[in-house]
Parts: sequence; C-alpha cells; structure tokens
Amino acid sequence: MFKRTLFTLLVVTLLLAACGGSQPAPAGNASAGNADNGKALFAKATIGKAGAPGCATCHSVEKDKKIVGPSQYGIATDAAATVKEKDYKGTAKTAAEWLRESIVSPNVDVAEGFTPGIMPQNYGKDLSEQEINDLVAYLLTLK
Repeated sequence: MFKRTLFTLLVVTLLLAACGGSQPAPAGNASAGNADNGKALFAKATIGKAGAPGCATCHSVEKDKKIVGPSQYGIATDAAATVKEKDYKGTAKTAAEWLRESIVSPNVDVAEGFTPGIMPQNYGKDLSEQEINDLVAYLLTLK
C-alpha cells in the first residue's frame, strides 16, 4: 500500500511539472524566492516593465560603499534589527517582510542620512511577485 501511494504521488508530481502545473509563489513569500535569480536581478542595469534603474545602479554590497543609496552589506541583519526598533514606522515583523516593504514602499522606512523619494516608487508595480521574492531571498543572504 505504501509503495503504491508513493508511486502515485511521484507520478502526479511529474505530470504536474510536465504540464506546467506549478502555482506562482504567494505574495510576500521570500522562501519561494530564488536567491541566485535575485542576485542576477540585483546586478542588472535596469529592471521591471518600465526599465527602472537596477538595484546595483544605486546600491553596493560592499561594506560602507555608498553610491546613491545605502550599501546593502549586512542588510539581512540590519533588517531583522530594524523591525524591533521602537521608532520603526512600517508594518513588517520579519527581516523578509521589511526587505519586501523597502522594495515596494521605499519611503516607509528610509535609512538614516538618506532623503525620502530618491528610490523609485514603482518597483512594487513593475516587478513581478516572483522577482520581488527572488530579490528578497538574495538580500536575506547578505548578513
């Protein structure tokens, strides 16, 4: 009985994969993101439907290297600490949620020393949910 059930599950899984039966990643599910895809997306010169500047155009991943925006070095650790701060103005409860919020609503919590409104406001509309999940998954690797 167990072997038959296991075989049936395997066949169904293979059929769904072959037919493109996978579902899109749920909104805000960083675990559904692919960090390698996010890293590649981060490095692109332009991203999204409108061809907005890519992340690396304005953000370095090197420690203390500022371009237009703050360095993303250690961003995962910083994000986890930020959501616990008393003066945090957003609604995120986890580092992944804060990173997503920073991409789709960048003026909610602007890094100290930087001016609101500099980061494009359209990433939440121009990037797919999968692209956002991939970026978040990548940024979570920057500890």
